[in-house]
Amino acid sequence: MAAKSAERHPRKSGARSARGTSRTDHSKQISIEDELNRARGGSDTGKKVFTWLWTTYWGHAVLTVLTALAWIGILLLITGNNFDRFFLFLGISLIIIALVSWVIYVVRHSDNRPQTVPADKDNQNIDGKDM
Repeated sequence: MAAKSAERHPRKSGARSARGTSRTDHSKQISIEDELNRARGGSDTGKKVFTWLWTTYWGHAVLTVLTALAWIGILLLITGNNFDRFFLFLGISLIIIALVSWVIYVVRHSDNRPQTVPADKDNQNIDGKDM
């Protein structure tokens, strides 16, 4: 019986269903990235969260706290709850982090600093006297 009613009233490709929406909605453009994310089963949520963490002040604070907690956990696993060794390793790692951070700071800011020493023009030193 259902086949006879379908033959009497065939649905056209753009016909509306019972809910009033079109079966073939071509007004929505799907990008390739959306299609790939759907195929992978992922979404942009993780990418958005990581971008927020990486680009904002509070995101940097959260990443710093998470990194510090992870590092303390790794040190506790390595030292086996021997607190003398734990604090020794923690102190050494803090010194290394401070030195590496200082070197990065110096390298970044040395390129942007204007040259205060004039070029060697006519064999003059900084005081302007002949050599």
